[in-house]
Amino acid sequence: FARSVYNRLLTSTPRVRSALVSLYPFRIDPVYDDRPFFFEYFKPGARNLDPTIFPAHLDTGRGAFAYYVLLALLTICGIMCVTCILGPLWVFERRGLQVAGSIPLLLFFACLGAGYMTFELGAMQVLSVYLGDPAYSLALVLAGLLIASGVGAAASSRFSGDSRVISFATTIITAAIMLWLAWTAYFTPRTMQLPLGLRAAATLVCLFPVGMLLGIPFPTAVKALEKKNRNFIAWAWGVNGVTSVLASIIAIVVAMKVGFKIVVCIAAATYILAMLSYRWHSRARIS
Repeated sequence: FARSVYNRLLTSTPRVRSALVSLYPFRIDPVYDDRPFFFEYFKPGARNLDPTIFPAHLDTGRGAFAYYVLLALLTICGIMCVTCILGPLWVFERRGLQVAGSIPLLLFFACLGAGYMTFELGAMQVLSVYLGDPAYSLALVLAGLLIASGVGAAASSRFSGDSRVISFATTIITAAIMLWLAWTAYFTPRTMQLPLGLRAAATLVCLFPVGMLLGIPFPTAVKALEKKNRNFIAWAWGVNGVTSVLASIIAIVVAMKVGFKIVVCIAAATYILAMLSYRWHSRARIS
């Protein structure tokens, strides 16, 4: 049966092939470097498989089990995220520690955590083939972004919590991420033949400007809180941390469907949302 299916895939017209891929009970569409989930063949909702054709474990085993575990993990983390974000706000309000524009402020710090982690995971996979091994990609992207973000955070000390700097930085981050993605798509195929050391150095050099920019908004916003709402600084750290954990799961779910390059684009869009949220908060605080 499997041989006949793949024979039809290889010999059919594009229209027939597309229909066969969509109607087949398992995912048999091509797997690319951008979506490298070779064993993610399960289609949610696929049921009533013919036991005389398909082994029983295909419906309940690796594919379906992994999919539902991922969704369960996402649900648990989502509940914890909501609890950790809304719980402190409720406690603060009961203590009379109200802050104007708390909802957009919440959204701002959530976007910073989610955007950073989403870009980090996307960049690791985008560079995995270029570096030749996922372990190299993990080490270089993680170390490069953390060091560059630390430099950006240190440089942000001169901005003194200026809201204009926060709006400008988040906007520039969006442009920088998209430029990095476009430059990577152009640069990596043309330098694939270089030794690993040179490819690693090129990876770090290209990541450094983006990472430095990523390190600016959070400490600058914390300084702004330090002036008027010191009690919310710990909450801001918590929101940032818990949403970064949630974003790491969402990034994988999205990548399984549409690929890691879209994940990087979502990271860029998240920083635009962060910029809009902080402007909203600034207007609410003034009024």
